[in-house]
Amino acid sequence: MKMLVYAFFGFLLVGLGLVRDVSVYDETLIPRLLPLLAMLFVALPLVPVIARKVTGRPLDAAILRDPLVRCFAAYAAITALSLLFATNVSAGFTDVFKTLATFLVLCVSCLLLPLVPRWQESLAKIAIVAALANGGVGWWELLSQHGLGIHSRHTMETVMGLMTNVNFFAHFLNLALPFCLFGIVALRGIWRLAAIAAAIVAGGMLLLLQSRSAYVGLAGGATAAVLAALAVGEKLGLSRRTRGIIAGLFVAGAVGAVGFVTTAGDDNPLAGRVRSIFETNAT
Repeated sequence: MKMLVYAFFGFLLVGLGLVRDVSVYDETLIPRLLPLLAMLFVALPLVPVIARKVTGRPLDAAILRDPLVRCFAAYAAITALSLLFATNVSAGFTDVFKTLATFLVLCVSCLLLPLVPRWQESLAKIAIVAALANGGVGWWELLSQHGLGIHSRHTMETVMGLMTNVNFFAHFLNLALPFCLFGIVALRGIWRLAAIAAAIVAGGMLLLLQSRSAYVGLAGGATAAVLAALAVGEKLGLSRRTRGIIAGLFVAGAVGAVGFVTTAGDDNPLAGRVRSIFETNAT
C-alpha cells in the first residue's frame, strides 16, 4: 500500500515534471494535464477496490463531506459555469480541466492517504525527493548559466527547474519547503539528512529566484504555522519551552528580515525585490 502512495505522489511531484512537448506554445500545461487526468480517471475508481482489500470493509468516503472538499467542489462547479460567459472558450475549457484535475487529486489524496499508516511521513519523503530533484535542476541551471551569486530578477528568469516559468518554480519550492521542515523533525537517519539537504536546496533557491508572490506566500505560511503552533501546541506535543523558542526565532527572523530590507542599498536585488511588493507602480 505504501508503494502505491509513493507511485501516485511520485508521479504528481516528480514524474509530471519530466513531461513536456516542445512543439506546442506552452510546453508543459496541456502535455502534463492530459496524462494527469488520464491517471486520475483510472485511480479514482480503483481506490474503493484498494480500500476493501486493505481494510476488509467498504471505503469510508465521509471525509469527502469535509467543508474544504465541498468548497473546492463548489469552486470547480463555478469554474465550469463560467464557460457560459467566457469570451475565450478554449482557454475556459483549459481552466475547467485544470480545476477538475486539482479537485480529483484532492479527492484521491483524501481517500488514499488514511489507508496508509503514518502517511504523513511517507508524503514528506516524496516531497523531499521532489524538492531535491526540482531544486537540484534549478541550482544546476543557476551555476551553469550565471554562476553562484545573487543575480538580478531578469537574469534569474532563465532558472526554472522542471517548470517553464520562474514563478511556477518558486511556488513549487514554496509548497515543498514545509514538508522538508516536517521531515527534519519527524524523520530519522538518512531521511532526516535528506530533509535538511532538501530544505537548504529549496529555501536557498527560493530566496534567489526573487518571486514576490512566493515571498508573500512564504511569509504568510510561516506566520500561520507559528500561530498554529502557539495556539494548539499542546495538542501537537510541543512543550511551553519549545513554543517559546519557536516564537522567539520567528520574531528574531522577522525583525532581521525587516531590518535587512529597509537598510540594504538599492543595488541589492533581494531587498529591492521585496521593497517592490509595496510599490504600486512596480513590475
